[in-house]
Amino acid sequence: MRLRSASAAVAAAALGMLAGPTIPASAGTAPRAREPHVVDAPDFGTRVLVVGDSLTVGTLYCRPPYPCLTTLLAERGIRPVLRPDAVVGRRVAEGMAVLRTASRHLTRGTTVVIALGTNDLGANRATARGWVAQARRIVGPAVTIAWVDVRVSNPSWRTAQQALDLGLRDGITADDTAQQAAGHAGRSALLSWSTYAADRAIPHGRDGIHYTPAGYQLRAAFYAGALAGDPAFDRYVRS
Repeated sequence: MRLRSASAAVAAAALGMLAGPTIPASAGTAPRAREPHVVDAPDFGTRVLVVGDSLTVGTLYCRPPYPCLTTLLAERGIRPVLRPDAVVGRRVAEGMAVLRTASRHLTRGTTVVIALGTNDLGANRATARGWVAQARRIVGPAVTIAWVDVRVSNPSWRTAQQALDLGLRDGITADDTAQQAAGHAGRSALLSWSTYAADRAIPHGRDGIHYTPAGYQLRAAFYAGALAGDPAFDRYVRS
């Protein structure tokens, strides 16, 4: 057990009012993503950097009675090494640039949470796998990386989501295996928001991507609980 002690545009994104991404036409149906075996989940420590898009912006928008992500992390003794960095419409390439800038703050024992991909739906499996390898090159072997997967409810986007998820899971498994074999401190893990949200039937907003304030509070609680090692979230943390 690992339990341890807005401008109008931003607010609109947080409340699920922006349109979703444009998805290219896709032939056929992508294979369903395999459920990775849950083995030896990482200890995420107490120092984190969160990098995300509008779905993370929503978790930072404190609106009573819903506590925001920073409050929930603090309650669990988790301290951001820098302010959570989330921007509406952010793509993975832009998130990698944030990691490069922040890399000097990422010391041994730090965990980077990457909650991106919604604005890159349509990326193929190999591209998503490459994101995992690229992030590892940027942060180095001593830092743990926790990727948050993507969930959409629009049926026309599900094939794209499945391809992206398969690539992330391929990359995470390969990276975590290599890290452990080399004896490095950093691990690689998936925080499966898609499974958690489906288990709790958390509804999307009208666009099939964003959430209500209550939904964002649940997403913030998911980040904080998974990072703190709360046993209630163990099944959603996958290496």
